Amino acid sequence: MWIGICEDNRAYRNRLEKDVRSVARPCDRVTAYSNGSDLLSDTDSAAFPMDVLLLDIEMPALSGIDTARELQKTSPFTQIVIVTSHSGYALQGYELRPSNYLMKPVSVNVLRAELERARRIAGRDIGGTLRVSSKDTAAFIPIRDILYIECFCHTLYIHTPDNTYKYNHTLKGVSEALSGKGFCRVNRSMLVNLRHVLCIDKTASSVLLVNNYTLSVSPLRISEVLEEYLRYRQSMIPAGAGPA
Repeated sequence: MWIGICEDNRAYRNRLEKDVRSVARPCDRVTAYSNGSDLLSDTDSAAFPMDVLLLDIEMPALSGIDTARELQKTSPFTQIVIVTSHSGYALQGYELRPSNYLMKPVSVNVLRAELERARRIAGRDIGGTLRVSSKDTAAFIPIRDILYIECFCHTLYIHTPDNTYKYNHTLKGVSEALSGKGFCRVNRSMLVNLRHVLCIDKTASSVLLVNNYTLSVSPLRISEVLEEYLRYRQSMIPAGAGPA
């Protein structure tokens, strides 16, 4: 889960970041910003939308309200948690439909509960979305719909059953972002969504997808890919289920 903090007060920003890291999970990404402009610049270029944002309302230049409005244009599913010392901002803040409204200073216990609540909500969207953006366009692709991603001449091509999206990003970066979401690197230039794999042919070093499209697997990786696929399928079996 990607947890963002936007707070202009350096001392409190450092304290909040320290507290967040103390209750976050090892796989969580935590980033802190001193202003809304830097936050928006980072989220606009990211492969995935931020899951939850702890946002101060009263900030110079770009206020928390304006920051949230801009963020919601491109990341409508980011959970915004307003963190402020001024209760008078509550009415203004609620126009943004925030997930919660916390008064400073926020205790570690309250922060832990808030992040766990946000984690449960984020988990309801199976796999989340991958944002594909360019100068003129943006698309949010459900990760579960992605068949495979291939890299050619420094451009990613994201294939779904209905479309192919071009995306200027590195395969390594997307691979890291998709870690734990059922994707497998089958060769130097391709990631496959194991959700859509029908079978793996070790002899032919290939995978067959649900759309009857066959992809090549590096012979050096075929055994590892097969093992990863079997682990993935095993993880899909409900606990307690066994042979009929």
